[in-house]
Amino acid sequence: MMAVLAMAPAHATEQELHLKVEHSLVRLTTTGTARIGPFTGTEVTGNGTGFFVGSDGYILTTAHLFEQLKVANAANAKITAKFEGTGTGTVQAVYVSELASLDLVLLRAIVDNGITVPPSLEIGDSKDVDLNAPALLTSGYDLTGYRKRALDFNSTSNALAAFAWTVNGKTNSGASGSPVYIDRGGRPMVVGILSATAKDDDELSLMIPIEYSFQLIGQFKMKELQEQVARLTTMLGKATGTKPPLHSRVDDIEKSVEEIKESFSWTAETDDDLGTLVIKYHKIVSDGPQIDQISVKIQPYTFGSDTSGNASTAQPERTWSTQTLPRKSLELEERTGTFVMDAFKQKLTDVILNKGSLTTNRDPFRDVVVRISADTGETFFQTELTVEPKFSWNFNQR
Repeated sequence: MMAVLAMAPAHATEQELHLKVEHSLVRLTTTGTARIGPFTGTEVTGNGTGFFVGSDGYILTTAHLFEQLKVANAANAKITAKFEGTGTGTVQAVYVSELASLDLVLLRAIVDNGITVPPSLEIGDSKDVDLNAPALLTSGYDLTGYRKRALDFNSTSNALAAFAWTVNGKTNSGASGSPVYIDRGGRPMVVGILSATAKDDDELSLMIPIEYSFQLIGQFKMKELQEQVARLTTMLGKATGTKPPLHSRVDDIEKSVEEIKESFSWTAETDDDLGTLVIKYHKIVSDGPQIDQISVKIQPYTFGSDTSGNASTAQPERTWSTQTLPRKSLELEERTGTFVMDAFKQKLTDVILNKGSLTTNRDPFRDVVVRISADTGETFFQTELTVEPKFSWNFNQR
């Protein structure tokens, strides 16, 4: 008689899990030149930890990484990503999108040929954590270097971030954005992101459940969701108008897929050579609606000056009339639509000339608020962007 042996689920030691995660970690540094406040003209910095969530260099971390830059209204801001876990290099990173209310931001490393992108981590769900016997681990970089440790769940709630979990232990400066993970069959699976030390208790930290990031990283979950739909549909039967699915999970996943299809992230930047404002949307997936035109309102903020010629508090200027912009190009492979506002530099120049008070020793504008609204026919969108006009100014001629 042949004996059949049941295979026990694989498990890994804490050290093995930490080692696998370390290869996917990135040390993040932000720098910029302060334009307001007591340190005007000096460099301000921020430090944090991030981890890779996609094969194309996408990095997930906490949004307060940029707090110092925002407080100082910093110019010439840069994000540096150092792949310390693999030792494969240091590159620049760019902002992609954020969920500010949840303290989450998605970045992308700009990787040149010859530099290997570290591996991404498997994304799970905080519901996978057994609160009766939690085995939460985290690792990242504080100001002293690489740190790894175990965390314990704490039932204390936090009024300032009711959505977050509370865990025992302090989060040192630079460690915000570190992944929190568990053992899943011998592999590390991310269930949360370390945010910050709880303000009311230095010995407690806040963990953002990873599922709150799905709006940012939906493209990396899309394939997995579709595979789950196909698998569950085969097992449980296809939902129809008269016959409900045998498992509500099919409906939940299909709704998640549709929401991802309708998700857009927006960016805007100026083009000095053409004097234009370039607005782009990026879709998480290519399926679903596209946007043919947008309505845009512009409100510039200008600097005054004190007796020493230093920038004073920025003042809002008159909001421009709403302008409708047709989509100029659509890149299906890049999942990007582009809109262009012509003569943007000239219109900003006219704002300064009409004020009659020229500021030649610095940029006259703190920033420009761009309010965008659009209708896909299925969903109405509104978003607001803040753009720093990076133009070479000449107020001697129109």
